[in-house]
Amino acid sequence: MRIKIKRGQIQIDYLTFILSLCIVSLIVHFFSNHVDEGIVESPKAELNESRNPGFCVDEEHQNCIPPFRKFDNKYRIAEKFNLAACVIEKSMSTVLAAIMCLLHDEQAFRLANRTLTTDMWENRFCKEKNEFNSVKTILTTTKRKLEDLTLFTIVRNPVDRFLSGFVDKCILEKKRNLNPNKCYGCERNITCFLQEEYQRAKKIASGGSLGWSYEDIHFFPQNWHCEMHTYIQYFKFINYRSKTKEEYSKMLEELGGLLLSSGVPGTLVDSVTSELKKTRTGHATVGVPERIYFSKKLKSDKTAMDLLIKLYYYDFVLFGFPFPDVPR
Repeated sequence: MRIKIKRGQIQIDYLTFILSLCIVSLIVHFFSNHVDEGIVESPKAELNESRNPGFCVDEEHQNCIPPFRKFDNKYRIAEKFNLAACVIEKSMSTVLAAIMCLLHDEQAFRLANRTLTTDMWENRFCKEKNEFNSVKTILTTTKRKLEDLTLFTIVRNPVDRFLSGFVDKCILEKKRNLNPNKCYGCERNITCFLQEEYQRAKKIASGGSLGWSYEDIHFFPQNWHCEMHTYIQYFKFINYRSKTKEEYSKMLEELGGLLLSSGVPGTLVDSVTSELKKTRTGHATVGVPERIYFSKKLKSDKTAMDLLIKLYYYDFVLFGFPFPDVPR
């Protein structure tokens, strides 16, 4: 917290003060293991020089997108297992929604010839069947208490999430839809797109009136989703990993363990993890040439990396992801 002396009066930078209280509160109440170690009860929120690359401290805090803004919430429930998953775009959201649909009504899902990797958002089987946009509505509808629910979500390294989203939405999906205005007309320019999203997030964070765009839903910070401003301490978090088959399999095992602990039958859990090990969704970008190209392009561009860290700073901090190297 900075204290400025002006005309004999002590003026406190209230934004810094509020953010400091937020971080202190998280450190006190949300002690947990590192997210890379699997399922954690709550996110780690430490600020120290070994993890902080010099962003968002002192004067720089004003340039970083603050945490916990009210934003988009998409919950999918399996009432018989007291499970409620919050899906965050570009963090295995389509598959997670399909899993919750299967758990909601396995027989109907199977009879409709749906699978976990082909049940796409546009024609999802459980549309308006097990879907909610607030925890309060879930509790009211199911007549449950908050402590009766297992709330969980999947979070992803911000760099990987951004690259997956940019390649899928701004490159591949744009080709399919032939929409020149998608991604704000930035075409293949990562810096242009990051600058636009950063400015939009900054405006919304400061209370500006701005409708959420398709791009905002897929690229705004993960900690803005899922009503984390209110319920973060109740969530279990699974770290999405897909760089290698071994990492992906380990992540699926962690998801399976969470389902088992909630009473989902072992045979059904095995069916879920087995199917996901065999196939990926149609919009997965791991290994595609465009993903490799834009990954190199992003990580070699100092301006783009600066913008990315300022946009997702609190995702790195809250969920324990390592900060990326920034070219000089």
